[in-house]
Amino acid sequence: RGNGMGNYDLYVAGPTSLMATPETTVNGKVKNCKGDMPKTNITVRDNSTGKTQEITPSASGDYSFTTNRGHNYTMTVTANSSVVYSEIFDIATNAPATKDYQTIQLDPQNDCDDLVAASDEIDKKRYDDEGDGTLYDRYIEIEDVLFDYGKADALRNNPKLNELAEYLKQFPNAKVMVKGYADSKSSAPAVNAKLGLRRANQGKQYLLNQGVKSSQIVVKSFGEENPVALNILNGQYSDECARYNRRLEFKVIEQGETTMLIRGIRNIPSHLKSPDYKRDYNKASGWPETTK
Repeated sequence: RGNGMGNYDLYVAGPTSLMATPETTVNGKVKNCKGDMPKTNITVRDNSTGKTQEITPSASGDYSFTTNRGHNYTMTVTANSSVVYSEIFDIATNAPATKDYQTIQLDPQNDCDDLVAASDEIDKKRYDDEGDGTLYDRYIEIEDVLFDYGKADALRNNPKLNELAEYLKQFPNAKVMVKGYADSKSSAPAVNAKLGLRRANQGKQYLLNQGVKSSQIVVKSFGEENPVALNILNGQYSDECARYNRRLEFKVIEQGETTMLIRGIRNIPSHLKSPDYKRDYNKASGWPETTK
C-alpha cells in the first residue's frame, strides 16, 4: 500500500518477551557395562523456570534434550526406579547449537571390559571436569610454556601448539586466548603485567607463524596473579618454585563446529604447588587484552 512498509499489508509487532530464546540440544549416552540395559529414565529440570522434561534413552542408551542458553539445569538419571546419577549444570549464553555430555554408567559397581574402559579413558580427557561438565569432540594436552626470569623469548617448535594451530585454521570462527604470566620476584605489579603481555604476544606470534589469523587470537596478561606454584619457600623467594609461574596458558574461548578442550599439563612437585591456583581465573585486573 501507499503508506505501507515494503511490499506487505500485514505487520505483527510483539513484546521482546515473546522472542525465541536461543536453544542448545544436549546429546549423551547411558550404558550398562554388564547385563541387560535396565529401565532408565532421565529427568531434566530447568531451575530458571521450573519446567521439567522426561527423557527415555534409546535401546542403545542414546538420549537428547533441548535447553535454553543462559539457564541452569538439574539432570537426574534413574535405573529401575533408583537414582544412579544427578548433576547440576549451566548452559552458557554462548553455547553451541549442540553439545555432548559424558557417558553415564548406570551400574558403577560393575567394571567395563577393556574396550569400554579404553573408551572411558578418552572420554575422561574430553570431559571438562573442572568446568561446566561439557564433553568436547577433541582434546589436546599442552604443557605450559615456561620462560627464564625477566625474559620473553620466541617460542621453540612445539608440536602441541602446531596441533592447536591446525584446529584454528580448520575452524576460522574459533578463537583462542593466550594468557601470559610472571612470577612475583619484582615488587612492581605493572612491570610483571607488561612482562606477561610480552610473553603472551610471543605465544600469539608463534600461532601467527603457523598461519592462524590474528583475529582468532586474544592475548591477555595476568602478571603475577594466579600462580600455579609458590613464589616464596621457607620464607624467601625460590626460583625452584617461581619458574613454573613464568608461563603461558592457552584456552579456546570460542569453539569451532568441532569443539576442543585444552588441558594444561604441568609437572610441579606437590610440595611446590600453589593451593590457590584456579584454572579459569579471569579476574578483571585491567591488564591489556587484545586481538590486534
